[in-house]
Amino acid sequence: MKHNSPESEEILSTKATDEDLANAWTDEYGVKYSADKTRLLEAPDTLKKYTIRKGTRVICYGAFYWCKSLTSINIPDSVTLIGDHAFLECHKLATINISHNVTSIGESAFSFCEKLTSINIPDSVTSIGNGTFSCCTSLTTINIPNGITSIGDKAFIHCTSLSNINIPNSVTSIGGSAFSGCACLTTINIPNSVTTIGDKAFSDCISLTTINIPNSVTTIGDKTFEYCKSLTTINIPDSVTSIGKGAFSYCYSLTTISIPDSITSIGDGSFEKCYSLTTINIPDSVTSIGDNAFGKCRSLSFINIPKGTMTKFERLLSDYKDKLVEVDDDLPF
Repeated sequence: MKHNSPESEEILSTKATDEDLANAWTDEYGVKYSADKTRLLEAPDTLKKYTIRKGTRVICYGAFYWCKSLTSINIPDSVTLIGDHAFLECHKLATINISHNVTSIGESAFSFCEKLTSINIPDSVTSIGNGTFSCCTSLTTINIPNGITSIGDKAFIHCTSLSNINIPNSVTSIGGSAFSGCACLTTINIPNSVTTIGDKAFSDCISLTTINIPNSVTTIGDKTFEYCKSLTTINIPDSVTSIGKGAFSYCYSLTTISIPDSITSIGDGSFEKCYSLTTINIPDSVTSIGDNAFGKCRSLSFINIPKGTMTKFERLLSDYKDKLVEVDDDLPF
């Protein structure tokens, strides 16, 4: 088996050490590179436009952090790694060209790049890390290539202008709060390859009206669609076995929902304050309904609760004691 030499491991490192900086080569713009010029270590915060030198392989951790005047940057084909926080808080960065040889983009690499309107992720990238594009408030569209297998936690959180996104069939997991607070996102199609959707993945997507959950998903996490105020209908596939705490809470426009026979548990506050929800049928497969699962559902006039379901009824039904509510006669009510 071939092993990497210490030299190759050092070249691929995204960490700039004190020794690296002490021995750095500095160009005419004040940008520091490793002595062998393969890693970009650090850039001055006065930089406005910049082309990274050819032969650079790595953009190190926080290399352009707080370059508040940086408006554009060109990344050469030699670059393969973009480190964590590499362009964090480059508030004026509007355009960026990512090399087609980049395989890894680090966590929060472009977080708070508030002028960035679009970005093309090359096919060579296999994952979008945690917080990679978080709070890119001007980002309207993004192309996710077919090579991506995972979208990290908070990857696009608070991308408030993002109106369209295509998730390819290669993606198997969507992280927690991945699209939370994407206020302009109206529709999203989740491919059949996705098996995991993290907690709060689409919370506060206030313009989201429809969403397709594929048969590959087995769990709807806690607060996944919380505060999706425009969501009117949703189809839960037969593959889902549990609905997490607050999963659809504060979905004010949700009028109907079909709960499949595969569901065994409905978490605390799952449909709390779904003010427009009028009827709901709970299948016999459900054995557990959490506290306040339908709390404050003020339009709910009919609910069917199966025999044997264990719940705290005084909380579940406390908000509509005078409503028409149908339950199994054998339940301790």
